Amino acid sequence: FDFTCTGLFERHKLTYVFHLACMILEEAGNLDKSSLSLFLKGDTSVGLPSEQKPEHVKWLGDNGWKDLLHLSHSSDSFLKVKDALLE
Repeated sequence: FDFTCTGLFERHKLTYVFHLACMILEEAGNLDKSSLSLFLKGDTSVGLPSEQKPEHVKWLGDNGWKDLLHLSHSSDSFLKVKDALLE
C-alpha cells in the first residue's frame, strides 16, 4: 500500500483507496453493487422526478433532487435523509 501510494499523485490517492476498499468489500461479499452504481452514477433516468422539489431546498440542484429521490426509494436509511431535508 505505502509503495503504491508513493508512486501516485496526491489527487489520485483517495481514488485508489476507494477502489481498494470496494475490492475488499466485494471479496467479502459485502458490496451492494446497486448502491455503488447509484453512488458513482446517480439517477440516470431521463424522466422528470416523481416528486416536485420543495421551495426551501432550492439550493439543491435538479439532478441532486432526482438522485436523492432515487436513493430514498432504494434504502430506508436514506429515506430519513430526505425526510430531514423536508422538515
